[in-house]
Amino acid sequence: EMASSHLFVIGMLVCMDLSASHFLHGGSITKSSMITMMHSCRISQHKATEVGYTMQLRGGGNQKDPILCRIKKGGMHFEAICVAGMVEKFREGKATKDDVLVGNDIFKDHKTGDRPSAAELEAAFGTADVDKCMDEILEKGEFQLTAAERKQKTDEKTAQILTFIHQNYLDPGTGLPHPVTRIENAIKAVKGLKVEPLRAAETQAMELVKRIKDVLPMIKSEVEATVAVPLKMLGAVGGVLHKVCTVRKESVTDEEGIFWVSFLPGDHDHVLAELSRATKGQFDLKIAGASHDRAGVRTGSGRSESPRIGAGGRGGPGKGKGGKAAAAANDK
Repeated sequence: EMASSHLFVIGMLVCMDLSASHFLHGGSITKSSMITMMHSCRISQHKATEVGYTMQLRGGGNQKDPILCRIKKGGMHFEAICVAGMVEKFREGKATKDDVLVGNDIFKDHKTGDRPSAAELEAAFGTADVDKCMDEILEKGEFQLTAAERKQKTDEKTAQILTFIHQNYLDPGTGLPHPVTRIENAIKAVKGLKVEPLRAAETQAMELVKRIKDVLPMIKSEVEATVAVPLKMLGAVGGVLHKVCTVRKESVTDEEGIFWVSFLPGDHDHVLAELSRATKGQFDLKIAGASHDRAGVRTGSGRSESPRIGAGGRGGPGKGKGGKAAAAANDK
């Protein structure tokens, strides 16, 4: 243990071009404090390797390339040094905080070793408790990916984006969906377009559609429908519908409010779920052109089972649920 510590200290000092004699002949330096110093001083990995030392982190096993998890709060940046690949597992409940963290320190800038004061933590997080602040950083902060992780997540996100565009947009010339390969080639043809592995696929897909329209014209494959609700729920439902779909027209009778709406096929289940939540099942949704024989409505049951309209939106595939919803359309 003593030899290992000395090797580590020598590696540290070689990288900093300092004399090792003072530390080797006196004083006390713990391994954990030296690990923090290594990262704070931006020590290159190969220098430590030259003296035969590999960092042993809290998560267990050898880890050569720790990553940062960052969050911005109260106008300040906060950072934690973490084991690569462990932050996501922590958020999934598959790893503990001890598995994730290299050390217990919170930095404002790990490069300089600048740490926030208790007052700064209190102002940003509402508490000066380092453990509670660290929890929020790990749960909500942005974390770096290794090269392999980034490639895997980028490939997965690209597939989701291509599927979303294929299922929710049409070729205006034929009225049919563009083939996935054609969409992929159009994205590659426009310079500067790139897929971000940690952003929502739907958001990126809609942004990409706007960018590639000159290369590959397309129009939304929208579902048109009417939604009827009791007058007492008019205000609440109106707010929900304006968030989850496009409201084209509204009218009011003596008994109910009626909305003419449109939405992407993949958002069908999401629209039904939001309506059900807002009205507790007291709504009637009818898809334009849908056959009522296929709607699967169970009057008075508080539930409606609809054939799947499409996949790829926020609702995804599956059966929609809603009060008296008579919602159905052919798969596209």
